[in-house]
Amino acid sequence: MSVEGKGPHVISGNKITGNGFGINVAGGSFQFMHNMVAGNDVYGFEFFDDLDLPHATNLLTLNDIVGNGVGLSINRTSAGVKVNKNNLYGNGTDGSNCAIIVSQNSADARNNYWGAPTGPGKDPADQVGQEPFCDGTVPGNDAGMPVTTPFSKDPFVIN
Repeated sequence: MSVEGKGPHVISGNKITGNGFGINVAGGSFQFMHNMVAGNDVYGFEFFDDLDLPHATNLLTLNDIVGNGVGLSINRTSAGVKVNKNNLYGNGTDGSNCAIIVSQNSADARNNYWGAPTGPGKDPADQVGQEPFCDGTVPGNDAGMPVTTPFSKDPFVIN
């Protein structure tokens, strides 16, 4: 699924499962709520655009982002990315354990459930970082780590 543009779109109540790619996001400001994005081979969400949207923010809230190759891939995007109150676990199916990888931009990833009550980290929780290790670091990159604390100790109910 691709979501593109410069308008305030709301994407809610979808099941994006079993694909190569989940949701490709180019632009903003979009709101993704109450979606199940699971079992996609490459990523659940990818954020990438070459638009000039300095005041736009894409918001992900109350989504299950589970069992994807990578949960979220945040590349070069002019829109901010805010990821709050989501279930992010079982991602990094290639063994990387990656809920969020960052490349050219970062994210606000507070108040999510990471698969363990201890927050992001080693299995059974998911981690954030830069490929290929996704080990809590972003070496040689000015993107910076997403802010992940505080985090939820319990999964959210997604309806």
